[in-house]
Amino acid sequence: MESNLCFTADKYQEILETRFRIPREDVPLILNKLNSAEPVIKQAFVDVVEGKDIELVVHDISYQLLVSDLCMTPLAALLSLDWVMREPENALKAFRKEIVRWKMEGKI
Repeated sequence: MESNLCFTADKYQEILETRFRIPREDVPLILNKLNSAEPVIKQAFVDVVEGKDIELVVHDISYQLLVSDLCMTPLAALLSLDWVMREPENALKAFRKEIVRWKMEGKI
């Protein structure tokens, strides 16, 4: 896993706009978030872009749960898992509330 990954607009702007439907004006913010992400998240993003399967679990929250059951986009799931890695207490509390809400609404 390459920990020195750097995501630049010249290489990733079109990918973010077309594949992930990020508005052009939001691309710099997303690139900043990706560049600040933990190395495992950066590598997972590269893997997603390359079409590889992702098997990533952070504090019992899996990438697959987020994209399959909770219908997050791959990018949103990865950035959410990065948040869980950085601020587990706050992130897990927020996820618990959302999961309860989604269950009550019959989404999962």
